[in-house]
Amino acid sequence: MLSAYDIDYAIDLHHQGTRSRVDGDLVSGSILYPTTPDVSPELVERSKQLGAVVYRNVDRTGWGHIGRYDGGSANTIGRNGMAAQYGIATLLFEMRGMSDHEYAPYVLGQKSNGYLIHQSVVTMQATIAAVADGSVGEADTSFWDTLPRQCDTC
Repeated sequence: MLSAYDIDYAIDLHHQGTRSRVDGDLVSGSILYPTTPDVSPELVERSKQLGAVVYRNVDRTGWGHIGRYDGGSANTIGRNGMAAQYGIATLLFEMRGMSDHEYAPYVLGQKSNGYLIHQSVVTMQATIAAVADGSVGEADTSFWDTLPRQCDTC
């Protein structure tokens, strides 16, 4: 499918359980662009712009708390592989928690789960609008320089 269509941008949505924090507070999610050396600086910049759209729109909600995902550089990782093999600007977005899991600390209450569902909707709507009107290509990526890295033990 990835080679059959001309895809400009992709967001790889996942969940990361309920343990990652920034500044002592649980994150609502963590994001990261491709970090493989097999991707051009231009494609990394486009991916960072995609992340800027997501970050700015989730952050302005007042309840979103985004950290920088601590991820690797292997091409077997979705955000890296899609960028390297298909030239797609990619962003990993790891959401906090889930509503059903065998490990009880990962399970969220209804209110928290609702915020995180809404965070996904905000992400998708903002991304669609920015890609459609071209503003994604003008997004300021400077926030990446100060976006705190999440940690699981802090």
